[in-house]
Amino acid sequence: MKSNILYTNGCSFSTGNIHPPDDGVPWPVLLRNYYGSKLVNESLEGGSNNRIIRKTIEFVENFEDGYENLFVVIGWTSNQRWEFYDGDKWQQIGAHDTQLDKMFLKYFYDENMSIYNFELQVLLLGSYLKNKKIKFLFFHGFDTYDGFENVNEFTEKEYYYSEKSFKDIIADEPWCSPDGFRDTTLKGDDTHPNNKGHKIWSEILIKYIEENIK
Repeated sequence: MKSNILYTNGCSFSTGNIHPPDDGVPWPVLLRNYYGSKLVNESLEGGSNNRIIRKTIEFVENFEDGYENLFVVIGWTSNQRWEFYDGDKWQQIGAHDTQLDKMFLKYFYDENMSIYNFELQVLLLGSYLKNKKIKFLFFHGFDTYDGFENVNEFTEKEYYYSEKSFKDIIADEPWCSPDGFRDTTLKGDDTHPNNKGHKIWSEILIKYIEENIK
């Protein structure tokens, strides 16, 4: 798979530098190094899936180098996050522990509705990129969810790595210690991936791209 421009978007699992210098080489940089592409990474710590869609479409609409030269990789984040425009700028909510986050999650968040909305978000961005004939890959960065049969059928296998999420990989059973505690060799001092975690995830993505996206 060759492209001149690699565009990536996601949350803190795609930005790196959450606990520098340990995670200073996140998976987007490793993909760029492997494919020799120019990287545009618009991921944001605490960002929502709404933001991912908005920023990705904005980028594509302003892209002038030919869509055949563009490859898009999206790491979807938690579906409990949202965004709104406050009259001055876009605000991200649901990711932290502010009073606004607490109010949103208490009064406006519903798990079933959030899953339904996420399915619509995947269908929206997937159909948009397909219509533009842009090669892309989606994956779950933060969490995996049930009920994605319709989404996976629409996006088709080559466009969606849904076997595990990035978060699953760094906390997966093979990486647990014998006493049952999580092995921290794949993450830093919190639940974010470190350099080793990013390297393993980039290798999973590269293998999937090489086998499925031509």
